[in-house]
Amino acid sequence: MGTPRKILLASHSPTCTTGYGRVTRRLAHAFGKAGHAVAVVGMSFRGGPHELPFRIFPWQSRRPGESFVAACRQFRPNVLLSIGDPWMFEFLPGLAERRLATWVAYFPVDGRPLLLEWKPWIAAVDVPPVLSRALTGGALWATGNRR
Repeated sequence: MGTPRKILLASHSPTCTTGYGRVTRRLAHAFGKAGHAVAVVGMSFRGGPHELPFRIFPWQSRRPGESFVAACRQFRPNVLLSIGDPWMFEFLPGLAERRLATWVAYFPVDGRPLLLEWKPWIAAVDVPPVLSRALTGGALWATGNRR
Protein backbone atom coordinates (compact mmCIF):
# COMPACT_ATOMS: atom_id res chain seq x y z
CA MET A 1 0.00 0.00 0.00
CA GLY A 2 1.12 3.55 -0.64
CA THR A 3 0.76 6.43 1.78
CA PRO A 4 -2.30 6.05 4.03
CA ARG A 5 -4.90 8.73 3.36
CA LYS A 6 -7.59 10.40 5.41
CA ILE A 7 -10.69 9.81 3.30
CA LEU A 8 -13.96 11.61 3.97
CA LEU A 9 -16.88 10.02 2.13
CA ALA A 10 -20.01 12.11 1.59
CA SER A 11 -23.31 10.48 0.71
CA HIS A 12 -26.31 8.82 2.28
CA SER A 13 -25.38 7.57 5.72
CA PRO A 14 -23.81 4.10 5.70
CA THR A 15 -26.45 3.23 8.30
CA CYS A 16 -29.13 3.61 5.59
CA THR A 17 -30.23 0.79 3.31
CA THR A 18 -30.37 2.98 0.20
CA GLY A 19 -28.14 2.22 -2.76
CA TYR A 20 -25.86 5.15 -1.96
CA GLY A 21 -25.80 4.14 1.72
CA ARG A 22 -24.73 0.61 0.83
CA VAL A 23 -22.02 1.82 -1.58
CA THR A 24 -20.75 4.25 1.07
CA ARG A 25 -20.63 1.52 3.74
CA ARG A 26 -18.78 -0.93 1.45
CA LEU A 27 -16.23 1.66 0.31
CA ALA A 28 -15.64 2.93 3.85
CA HIS A 29 -14.97 -0.63 5.03
CA ALA A 30 -12.65 -1.32 2.07
CA PHE A 31 -10.67 1.90 2.55
CA GLY A 32 -10.35 1.21 6.28
CA LYS A 33 -9.22 -2.36 5.66
CA ALA A 34 -6.59 -1.01 3.25
CA GLY A 35 -5.13 1.08 6.08
CA HIS A 36 -6.70 4.46 5.41
CA ALA A 37 -8.39 6.61 8.06
CA VAL A 38 -12.08 6.92 7.11
CA ALA A 39 -15.00 9.10 8.12
CA VAL A 40 -18.37 9.79 6.51
CA VAL A 41 -20.64 12.82 6.25
CA GLY A 42 -23.93 10.94 6.18
CA MET A 43 -27.22 12.27 4.87
CA SER A 44 -30.06 11.07 7.15
CA PHE A 45 -27.66 10.49 10.05
CA ARG A 46 -28.61 12.59 13.04
CA GLY A 47 -25.87 11.43 15.37
CA GLY A 48 -25.86 8.80 18.04
CA PRO A 49 -24.33 5.39 18.49
CA HIS A 50 -23.76 2.95 15.64
CA GLU A 51 -21.77 -0.24 15.17
CA LEU A 52 -19.62 0.83 12.22
CA PRO A 53 -15.85 1.12 12.73
CA PHE A 54 -15.58 4.72 11.51
CA ARG A 55 -16.95 8.11 12.48
CA ILE A 56 -20.15 9.39 10.88
CA PHE A 57 -20.76 13.13 10.89
CA PRO A 58 -24.41 14.22 10.61
CA TRP A 59 -25.39 15.90 7.33
CA GLN A 60 -27.78 18.74 8.10
CA SER A 61 -29.99 18.75 5.00
CA ARG A 62 -30.97 22.40 5.43
CA ARG A 63 -27.35 23.48 6.00
CA PRO A 64 -25.19 20.97 4.12
CA GLY A 65 -22.30 23.39 3.71
CA GLU A 66 -22.03 23.81 7.47
CA SER A 67 -22.03 20.02 7.91
CA PHE A 68 -19.12 19.66 5.50
CA VAL A 69 -17.16 22.52 7.04
CA ALA A 70 -17.51 20.95 10.50
CA ALA A 71 -16.49 17.49 9.25
CA CYS A 72 -13.50 18.87 7.33
CA ARG A 73 -12.29 20.93 10.29
CA GLN A 74 -12.56 17.99 12.69
CA PHE A 75 -11.37 15.13 10.47
CA ARG A 76 -8.98 17.07 8.19
CA PRO A 77 -9.23 14.78 5.15
CA ASN A 78 -6.83 14.81 2.25
CA VAL A 79 -9.35 13.01 0.02
CA LEU A 80 -13.06 13.83 -0.28
CA LEU A 81 -15.18 11.26 -2.12
CA SER A 82 -18.71 12.40 -2.91
CA ILE A 83 -21.14 9.65 -3.86
CA GLY A 84 -24.43 10.77 -5.34
CA ASP A 85 -26.16 13.06 -7.77
CA PRO A 86 -24.51 16.43 -8.53
CA TRP A 87 -27.50 18.33 -7.11
CA MET A 88 -26.68 16.76 -3.71
CA PHE A 89 -23.31 18.54 -3.76
CA GLU A 90 -24.05 21.84 -5.53
CA PHE A 91 -22.50 23.75 -2.61
CA LEU A 92 -19.13 21.92 -2.63
CA PRO A 93 -17.26 23.95 -5.30
CA GLY A 94 -17.72 27.13 -3.23
CA LEU A 95 -16.43 25.78 0.09
CA ALA A 96 -12.90 26.86 1.03
CA GLU A 97 -12.49 23.75 3.20
CA ARG A 98 -13.20 21.57 0.18
CA ARG A 99 -10.01 22.85 -1.41
CA LEU A 100 -7.92 21.33 1.41
CA ALA A 101 -8.64 17.84 0.06
CA THR A 102 -8.58 16.20 -3.36
CA TRP A 103 -12.21 15.92 -4.45
CA VAL A 104 -13.23 12.73 -6.26
CA ALA A 105 -16.85 12.56 -7.47
CA TYR A 106 -18.73 9.34 -8.11
CA PHE A 107 -22.15 10.02 -9.57
CA PRO A 108 -24.67 8.31 -11.79
CA VAL A 109 -25.40 9.36 -15.32
CA ASP A 110 -29.03 8.46 -15.80
CA GLY A 111 -29.38 9.74 -19.33
CA ARG A 112 -27.74 11.69 -22.07
CA PRO A 113 -26.81 14.27 -22.99
CA LEU A 114 -25.68 15.72 -19.66
CA LEU A 115 -27.24 18.97 -18.55
CA LEU A 116 -25.10 21.96 -19.50
CA GLU A 117 -25.53 23.30 -15.97
CA TRP A 118 -23.45 20.34 -14.69
CA LYS A 119 -20.39 21.44 -16.70
CA PRO A 120 -18.96 23.91 -14.12
CA TRP A 121 -19.66 21.47 -11.29
CA ILE A 122 -17.78 18.66 -13.05
CA ALA A 123 -14.96 21.10 -13.90
CA ALA A 124 -14.62 21.90 -10.16
CA VAL A 125 -14.00 18.24 -9.27
CA ASP A 126 -10.28 17.49 -8.82
CA VAL A 127 -10.55 13.93 -10.14
CA PRO A 128 -13.38 14.06 -12.65
CA PRO A 129 -15.29 11.00 -13.71
CA VAL A 130 -14.42 9.34 -16.99
CA LEU A 131 -17.34 9.34 -19.39
CA SER A 132 -17.04 7.07 -22.38
CA ARG A 133 -18.42 7.71 -25.85
CA ALA A 134 -20.44 4.51 -25.48
CA LEU A 135 -22.13 6.02 -22.44
CA THR A 136 -22.71 9.44 -23.94
CA GLY A 137 -23.30 8.36 -27.52
CA GLY A 138 -21.04 11.20 -28.65
CA ALA A 139 -23.37 13.98 -27.47
CA LEU A 140 -21.99 14.89 -24.04
CA TRP A 141 -23.76 18.14 -23.17
CA ALA A 142 -27.37 19.24 -23.57
CA THR A 143 -27.87 22.68 -25.06
CA GLY A 144 -30.42 23.86 -22.52
CA ASN A 145 -31.80 23.32 -19.07
CA ARG A 146 -34.10 20.29 -19.35
CA ARG A 147 -35.02 19.63 -15.73
